[in-house]
Amino acid sequence: MTEKQSHKKILLIKAKEDLDTAQKLISLSDYSEEIVAFHCQQAIEKALKAYLDSQNIIYPKTHDLETLLSLCLEQDPSFEKIDYVTELTPYAIEIKYDEFVSLKQAEVEELVKQTQTAVNFIVKKV
Repeated sequence: MTEKQSHKKILLIKAKEDLDTAQKLISLSDYSEEIVAFHCQQAIEKALKAYLDSQNIIYPKTHDLETLLSLCLEQDPSFEKIDYVTELTPYAIEIKYDEFVSLKQAEVEELVKQTQTAVNFIVKKV
């Protein structure tokens, strides 16, 4: 297994772990919306990077999902189906340092569903 293949595999495992964590958190009666949103963003970021690795595309060190998605779109226009993932970028860093705009429970549950859909889409492409 090449270093690139190994990195891709690790990213996919970690993307699934982040998604699993988000899903488990929303099943609790008391959870942090910020933390769920962070794990959703991380799942998407890692899955996109795994795809880019699988295509031997060099990408910048970034948490910006719009940048990563743009690189994916150059390779495969069908990534347009998940263009909504770019809305997750603020959850990567801002929630750690800035005041967070709170999400309602229904919004968080929808966020997790959208993340599941996007991760599944990306995994099929890898």
